[in-house]
Formats: sequence, structure tokens, C-alpha cells
Amino acid sequence: MPPLGFLALSLLLLGVGPLLHWGLRHSHRSLERLENVLLWGVTAIVIFYILPESVEHSGWLCLTAAVVGWRLPTFLERRFHDISDQVHTIPLIVTMVCLLVHGMLDGGALANPGGSSHALPWAVIIHRIPDSLLIWLLLSRHHNWRLPTAALIVAGIATCIGFSLGTEFSHEIHEHELVGWLQALVAGSLLHLAGHRH
Repeated sequence: MPPLGFLALSLLLLGVGPLLHWGLRHSHRSLERLENVLLWGVTAIVIFYILPESVEHSGWLCLTAAVVGWRLPTFLERRFHDISDQVHTIPLIVTMVCLLVHGMLDGGALANPGGSSHALPWAVIIHRIPDSLLIWLLLSRHHNWRLPTAALIVAGIATCIGFSLGTEFSHEIHEHELVGWLQALVAGSLLHLAGHRH
């Protein structure tokens, strides 16, 4: 498949999450089970993959960013009761920034499939399904459909930008030390959002 084909497929699959969520809306038990599996999966990915990769990339000190992303919204909510609703937008904003960077990295990977197996672009494409479901799941319960839709559009636009800039730009971003700090901050924010869902 040519690179543009991989890009088109990855963009289409961003719509699977909302469609799956909508299809299960009348089966509360099935939707609840799906949410639990996804949230436990996210927690496991954060603890066993994202945080260790962040430490390897930027050192142990970057775990302070994870603690900030995890505990700061709760601290602010308890300290300032009048703005508790606005406090929950902090991890959402952090997650949106991560979506932008993550989407650009994905786009760069799709720009140059490399090898006959095309393993990397297929990995990017396959993980678009849980990505889109997670975005919809985290943002749709306490917000209307506009915010999760906007988040998916941001992810799609970022993927196109990364695709147009190519693999060299993607590699440069990934090698930057701040990426480890950003990953750790996002990891903490995801833990906060996952815990808040429960």
C-alpha cells in the first residue's frame, strides 16, 4: 500500500471509536465492560510502557512531571472549590497537546513505511482504534460531543502535518529530551482522567 493509502486508512479509523461507543449506547453493561477494559489497559500502558520510556529518554527526574499531571488537578480542585469544573480542563489540555505531538509522530511514521512488511505503519493504523475510543470515552461523558470530535479532528490534522513533514522531522522530535517530560506529564494526566472516570 502506498503511503497516502496508509494515511487515508489511519484517518478513517479515527471514526471507529465514536461509532463503537454509539453502537453500544443501549447496552450499558457491554459499554461499562469496554470502558473498564480500556481504562485498565491505559493504566497498564502508562505504568509499564510510557513512564519507563520517559525515564529512559529523559531520566528519573521527569517522573516529577507525571506526579504533577496526576495530582495537580486534584490539589487545585480541593483548594479552589469555585473553579473545580475548570480544573478538570487542565489534564484535558495536556492530553490535547500530547495528541498533537503523538499525531505528528504517527504521521511521520506513515510517510515512509519502509520494508516489505510495512510493520510500523500497520502498527500505527491498528492502534488508531483504541486511540479514538479512548479519546471519545474520556471526553464525552462530562462534555458534549463537540469536544471529543474536536480532539479527533486535532489528531487527524496533526497526523497530516507529520505526514507532510516526513520521517526526519518525526525522528528529531522523538529524540528531543523534552519529549520524555511531555510523555511523563501526559502519563500523569491520563492516570488522573482514568481515576476520575471511576
